[in-house]
Amino acid sequence: MSRPGKSAAPARPASFAFRLTLLILGLLVVLLVLLLLIFAGKGASADAADLLALPETVTPSAQTAAVTPAATEDPDRLILSNLTPTPAASGEWLDTWPAASSVETVHDSSALIAALKGRSQSSQALQGVTVFVDPGHGGQDSGTVYPQESPYEAVEKEVNLAVGLKLKSALEALGASVIMTRTDDSWVSVYSRAAQVGQTILDQVTDSLKNTGKDLSQFESLKTAMTEIQTTNLDEGGGGILGGLGSGADARLLYDTERQFPEYLFLSLHCNYSDAGADIGGLQIYYVDNAYNYEFTRDSTADGYDLPPVYQYFNDEGRKKLVDCLQSAIIRQLPELTTTGGPQTILQEGFVVLNRMGIDSALVEMGFFSNADDRVLLLSDSGQTELAQALAQSVYSYYCE
Repeated sequence: MSRPGKSAAPARPASFAFRLTLLILGLLVVLLVLLLLIFAGKGASADAADLLALPETVTPSAQTAAVTPAATEDPDRLILSNLTPTPAASGEWLDTWPAASSVETVHDSSALIAALKGRSQSSQALQGVTVFVDPGHGGQDSGTVYPQESPYEAVEKEVNLAVGLKLKSALEALGASVIMTRTDDSWVSVYSRAAQVGQTILDQVTDSLKNTGKDLSQFESLKTAMTEIQTTNLDEGGGGILGGLGSGADARLLYDTERQFPEYLFLSLHCNYSDAGADIGGLQIYYVDNAYNYEFTRDSTADGYDLPPVYQYFNDEGRKKLVDCLQSAIIRQLPELTTTGGPQTILQEGFVVLNRMGIDSALVEMGFFSNADDRVLLLSDSGQTELAQALAQSVYSYYCE
């Protein structure tokens, strides 16, 4: 109600000013909210980036790709920044890791590899070389047998170990160091065999760099993962960072590190059996290259299934050279092991001991228990000795010829 003697008209400008004030305050509130949303968004993005940058070895069973900060951000950090997967090619659905290392040079054996070339076959020929000799099966896993019903005349795990021990002696006679994945009738999972390679090489890396001031935390995490795999010692569910299809960023880091040790080889020894007929016999040698690793991974899953990227930095040239040297040396020493009845001599297959390590590796099927001639050779002391000598010769050829 207006005061007496005063018109009501002057009150309208006051109401307009009030509404204008409210409008300005509202705009300020909206602006403040927008600013808060913008800063919150930036904070969320930063948190996500930090999580992605965590080393995958924080959760060893994870199979997703991690992004590692660039080495230039920390001069003591050895891990490079090129951990970004390469998108799947046209018509494919699986990403790949780049054919390049994710870790700086932590070991240089170029001088050793050059010095091995041309060495004469002597007790010092393979000095500096280390060979993992892997007698397949063991313990509760007998491998193949002959006959198929007990009592058995031939048991694969026993022949594999016998040849493996003879191979150890033959390699040491040439100056090589030998690491046996098993030395008795014990069970060692396929992942444990691969983890022994990782453990050995990671130990060498951390020992050689421990006084340099470099950040070795991610290598120590990988060593822990290798120990866990060997402690678990299971084929099913025991792969840890090495398990499953594709390769997580931590597995890729491991393989890239192992690849810097070309003076290490892995030879897995096995015996064969065929239900297709007793005439099938002879040698078969398996390996894995990059193209096959992609093909195997693709064919083992289905389009739309989310997998980590496929590893693509194996040393194709070295792996193929290794199987060629094996074939040549064994057939030269034991021509009776020339493949017969149709099987190919050199094949590819996605065995764990071939595609879960960065060093050159091969799996040798030394003959067929189902073939009478092969069986006699595999069970005789002389045949096992000749096989061991031929396998050692192949390593000499690989490095020195």
